[in-house]
Formats: sequence, structure tokens, C-alpha cells
Amino acid sequence: MRGVWGILVLLLGPAAPLFGHGVEARRIEGGVGLHAVYSDGEPMAFAEVTVTAPDGEIHQEGLTDRAGAFLFTPDTAGTWTLTADDGLGHRVSLDLTLDEGMVVVPGPRRRPPGRLPGAVTGVSLVFGLFGVWALWRASLRRASA
Repeated sequence: MRGVWGILVLLLGPAAPLFGHGVEARRIEGGVGLHAVYSDGEPMAFAEVTVTAPDGEIHQEGLTDRAGAFLFTPDTAGTWTLTADDGLGHRVSLDLTLDEGMVVVPGPRRRPPGRLPGAVTGVSLVFGLFGVWALWRASLRRASA
């Protein structure tokens, strides 16, 4: 019976972080800034933001608003890095490249992550739980025999 509990801990212990959610940063259209949201659509409200200039120096620090948005005024062309951190383990960065007219140069469009990783995790969890249940039943049969 002890072996079953050990297997259960090994199977479910590493799975605990999988129940969290990710974060995403999007460029704000018509401005220079980011919109930080969790994967469930909730905004990263009042997250700490660090703006790093193209020369690598910290240009500005601040907080996102209640909608997860943060805007700033750049003073030079180049690639700026905006990093949002909610202090709870969620952190996301966004690079914005500005031309000489201080206009954001559109980068390649990234496809948002699909549902496949979540589905694979769910199926794996179901099979893992079934395996633990099967081992438990087998140990009960051996104990009664």
C-alpha cells in the first residue's frame, strides 16, 4: 500500500505547476506600450513594468493600469524591451522596434498558443490517475490473496 502512495506523489507532485496559467503581452495598437493578460483573458492589473532602452539602460519603471496596459514615450529609435511582472511568478516581455519617426515597426505575427498543450496535459492526467487506480486495485487484490 505504501508503494501506491509513493507512485501517486511522483505522478501528481510535478503536475501541480501545470494547473497555473500563462501570460501574454500584446503590442498596443496606435501607441507605444504593452497590454499584459493572463491566458484566461484576465488583465495583469498593477503589474510592475520595466522599460529597457535600446542601449540596455533602464529607461522607466511603472505599473500597468487595471486593464493590464502600460504606455510610455520613447526618446530614441531602436528595440525597446518592456517586461511586466506581477510579483506572483508571472513575467512576460515584449520587444518593440521603433523607426526614426518613433513609429513601431510591425514584427512577424505570432500565432497564439492553441489548446493542444492543455489537451495533452488533461489526457496525461486522466491516464496517470487511471494508472494509480489500477495499481491500487492490484495491491488490494494481492493483499487479500
